[in-house]
Amino acid sequence: MIKFVRIIAIIYLFLLMPTAQAATQMLPLSVLGYTDDLIVKGANTQTSIFFPLPKANIWAGSSINLSLEPSPYLNNSCTFSVSLNEKPALNITAGQLRQNPHIKLPLTPGFPATKGVTVSIRTAMFAGDKNLCADYRRGYLFYTLKNSSNLLINLTPPTPNSIPDFFAGLYQGLAVVLPQSPTKEEINAAIWLYGALQKSYPYQEIKLLIGTPQGLPPNLPELWVAERTHLPPNLQGLMENLFLPFPNKLVVTANSGTELLQAARQLVTLPVYAALPFLQSAITSSSQDNAAQPERIYFGNNSAQDGITSISMDFPLYPGQLAAVPKSLGIHLEGRYSPSAIAGQPAKLGVYLNRSLIHSMVLDDTGILNRDINLPEGFNLKAHNQLSVTISYPEDENTCAVFGAAEKAQILTSSYYVGLRSMNREKLSWDNVGMLFGRTGMLLLEDNPSPEVIKAAAQMVNFLNSQLPPDKFAFPAVGFVSEYKKPLTVDYLVALSSADLPEELTKGLPIQMGQSSTIYQSNGQTSQITYHAGSDAVMGQLGNYQGIPLLAFQGIQSPKKLSNAVYSLTKAFNTDTISGNLYVYDDKPTFFSTLPPGSTEKEGLLHYFSIPWNVWEQVYRYAGDYYKFIFMSIIVIVSLVTFRWLLQRRKGKQ
Repeated sequence: MIKFVRIIAIIYLFLLMPTAQAATQMLPLSVLGYTDDLIVKGANTQTSIFFPLPKANIWAGSSINLSLEPSPYLNNSCTFSVSLNEKPALNITAGQLRQNPHIKLPLTPGFPATKGVTVSIRTAMFAGDKNLCADYRRGYLFYTLKNSSNLLINLTPPTPNSIPDFFAGLYQGLAVVLPQSPTKEEINAAIWLYGALQKSYPYQEIKLLIGTPQGLPPNLPELWVAERTHLPPNLQGLMENLFLPFPNKLVVTANSGTELLQAARQLVTLPVYAALPFLQSAITSSSQDNAAQPERIYFGNNSAQDGITSISMDFPLYPGQLAAVPKSLGIHLEGRYSPSAIAGQPAKLGVYLNRSLIHSMVLDDTGILNRDINLPEGFNLKAHNQLSVTISYPEDENTCAVFGAAEKAQILTSSYYVGLRSMNREKLSWDNVGMLFGRTGMLLLEDNPSPEVIKAAAQMVNFLNSQLPPDKFAFPAVGFVSEYKKPLTVDYLVALSSADLPEELTKGLPIQMGQSSTIYQSNGQTSQITYHAGSDAVMGQLGNYQGIPLLAFQGIQSPKKLSNAVYSLTKAFNTDTISGNLYVYDDKPTFFSTLPPGSTEKEGLLHYFSIPWNVWEQVYRYAGDYYKFIFMSIIVIVSLVTFRWLLQRRKGKQ
């Protein structure tokens, strides 16, 4: 009888447990950051795209679906080889793709539960049958991968038994849940976690809920953030600050607000969070071999790249990783390349930053690149910059009548960049203020913020994170407006409110409430703008408060629009359409500036005083230690002699 009762009890408990249900998910490239179709140019090319996979059981019907359109000029016999995780999956010709550009690659049941599927497409493209270089020069050699290409999976997520499994198994998003009347620390911890998760899972919807979750999709995972005494009774009892009481609920808790913030930060920075399926930054960590040397951030390729008449190598640069926020950069390039095979026609180097040419030179026949480059005066450095190094080769019909890549080049991982001078923080813009976000910051909210303002704060942390390297996150401290008078020892301040901001804060903003101001549009034209208290639009401004860079956002009439405005700001940054120091959101984002186009930070005499300092800075940077000592000694001696001469001259006059 006792055994029978135990069996019934076990069955009853089993029925109470949430069961994993089969689900279908489609993940197109358009939500993975490919806002446009991908156009691949070249002859022998290799292109890889990455589809993240949750840790789940993959069933029949799952597939990779590619929409691939060859150039209309390609020969029908051109080949396209597709592989999944380096395993060959399909060979197809341009002629076959013209008949049907849609490729379906089934994922067999039991497909390896890795972090994702890497789809590699290798090509051997040509148009005619004699001159490959001529085909390339005429723009014949390319294909288009549509951003509607997608991953379709039928899955059953396994029951997570650990925190890494909880994160690795996410496929339909997540709800971050706060108690009904959250404290400042609970709000702070929740928006940190929201910002980190939404950055790590940009292709999934992360929700922020306050109070008892209602109306959520079935089995949607929940992340509860609260002090231990504020948790529901069924989530209390365990002493761990991070625990998984149910398969679909992860709890972040502590006995006090301070400990809760520590637990939230621990969750993001410890290895339990490493299960997230996002690609790491291409930038390696900075390390100083000598304290006398400037801080260096290293980058480069681990292998050589190839091409026909040109080779382009791209690298992301995040100046905010440097200890001091720079105004400019010095770039040191080390590499190797194939010398030109045509006598008297050398290869050429072109270096671009954010699509602007910053350096060009003719390369010699040594095949070794060792070059130091400084950004031009007045170059607009951004929080996220794209460095492109291009090596171009002369074209000759006699040497180009081959199929395949004839030239190779590599930027070595010993390449690096350093910071030059300090950034003027009074003239920031939306695309470079992010260099501060990896430092100490404060997010200032109105007292007793509404749920919509808390959601806007979570979106704001996501905006801060969007300007940092992929594996870095912002951790601004939350404060209330009533605390703004306290001395602030932070690198940046964000004020977010659906009510009037304190007058003391608004004094440092470029647009004052109720006053008419001149603004510059993107085309250089001027207009007048007046921000009234009754306006339904959200105004975002970059200013300063007590010498601290200030980001102020107000959405007085519609708190919900405040959250939408910050979300649109993040989208604009990710599409590289963000600019200026003013942001107006009225169902669509618009950017303006109070600074005239082309204005420089130094004007008049200050500009001329900066010239000898720039020369001194560069000479000192590239000199060796011995010559630096001699140079400094000469400067000191000259200064002393000059001072003595001036002193004697003054005595003579007296």
